[in-house]
Amino acid sequence: MANVSFGKGTLTLTGTTSSFPDGMIYFNTSSKKIYLNNGGTVVTFDGNNTDTITKSASGNTSSKIYLIGATSQSGTGVTTYSHDTAYVGADGYLYSGGYLVAPIRSRDVYGSTAMTSAASYSDTTTILSSNYGVILYVTTKQVGQTTNSHYYTGGTPTVTPGGGNNGPSYKITCTWTKKTGSGSTALLDGSPTYTIYYIPRNYT
Repeated sequence: MANVSFGKGTLTLTGTTSSFPDGMIYFNTSSKKIYLNNGGTVVTFDGNNTDTITKSASGNTSSKIYLIGATSQSGTGVTTYSHDTAYVGADGYLYSGGYLVAPIRSRDVYGSTAMTSAASYSDTTTILSSNYGVILYVTTKQVGQTTNSHYYTGGTPTVTPGGGNNGPSYKITCTWTKKTGSGSTALLDGSPTYTIYYIPRNYT
């Protein structure tokens, strides 16, 4: 065992890289590395440690938090950085390029007009914007009747904003065309079906 004094502290050099007392430090003269026994876990320090992040216990914060990353996947000598336009804001939402990253969600809605046996028919369905936020686009789903040998496919829906007694709304208008056969993805009897893709209200 050897004790080397550094100012007010004492550095103890003893044992091997894998076996030395808890709380002691071992210096390997060949590898030029320092080993610290921290409660039975050996921590290694060398000249390649360039981590710029302060390590501490985790906790909650309502402040802006920057995303941390590296410019390479090298195993040693990696410096971490934060990007000034990629962060979690104080509102808890993710930002990229300085802009809010909003999720796109989808929901199926049944139309207002019951399916008939006509060659085609038009459907207009009103939905409240308060339930969806901002509608991006709408698609249709094939709909059929299990009791008849035909089904309907929707054309391209038209979405227009409108008002109403219950608040701002959107009107979906679409022409449905009759097809012969049971179809491959026939849905519930009698109702055209739309899939609405939208950005939720709390992101707008």
